[in-house]
Amino acid sequence: MKKTLSVLITLLISISGFSQDISGKWSGAVQAGSGKQIVFNFNFSKMGENYSTVINIPAMRVADLKPQQTIFTNQQLVVDGSNLGIKYKGKYNADSLAIEGTFIEGVNEIPLILKRSNGQLESTVRKQQEPVKPYPYRVEEVTFSNTDANVKLSGTLTLPQKAGMYPVIILISGSGPQDRDETFFGHKPFLVLADYLTGQGFAVLRYDDRGVGKSTGIHSNATTKDLAFDVLSAAKYLRTRKDIDVNKIGLIGHSEGGIIAPMVANLDKRISFIVLMGATGISGTEVSVHLAKITRGFPV
Repeated sequence: MKKTLSVLITLLISISGFSQDISGKWSGAVQAGSGKQIVFNFNFSKMGENYSTVINIPAMRVADLKPQQTIFTNQQLVVDGSNLGIKYKGKYNADSLAIEGTFIEGVNEIPLILKRSNGQLESTVRKQQEPVKPYPYRVEEVTFSNTDANVKLSGTLTLPQKAGMYPVIILISGSGPQDRDETFFGHKPFLVLADYLTGQGFAVLRYDDRGVGKSTGIHSNATTKDLAFDVLSAAKYLRTRKDIDVNKIGLIGHSEGGIIAPMVANLDKRISFIVLMGATGISGTEVSVHLAKITRGFPV
């Protein structure tokens, strides 16, 4: 009898410690105002005892985000995207067959319930201003390295159709991990900007930030100065090409990129011009104080 009880207890313990296999596609939505929803798609893969995650957010044109670690034990899920500045924490509910949790980005926490899906609940929709293939210019996938930081950056270089040496513009994205198109809420401003500028006779380089898309590295560990050296590496790479006028390399920086562009121009005197979009007009200290007040609900 004692032996039977011992076996039953061991069996119950093993069952209670068993975790549901969450491999596959899961989706959840959050309200974004005006009746709109933002859908989050998680794809969990299991190899042995370890999980990996790929996150897509179609409405924001964010694709193939790869958090650095996924842990799922005792029905508790932690998707650690510290390399991207994000995190998801949840618990599997066997009754609702859902993962009930919170998506965290910086100081923002959003309740997010994930349920299994056969595919993405929301497809990407092309905005009217986006260019349509075939493009009337050359498009080349390129890579270059910031060797000091051991980071390889991947991007797209567009050039006018006719062979020649062209002035070039490097597009520098704003704060947070951004892809080469600076995708945000269904818009691709850098794709649109590159299309226009290339049509005006410029070569344009735009690239995935560290840890985003096809670029390596960990974005959350990078300072603004670190990102400036990524831009310097881009300029160094462009100077190796025979189709670029090395005396006419310019920068367009948006938001934090508007802080980075002047830093790069000070470090590299061969930069011929800079354009700042939505850049700060006050010191970094003042910006930090201003943002701290906003996030804590104080008047500014």
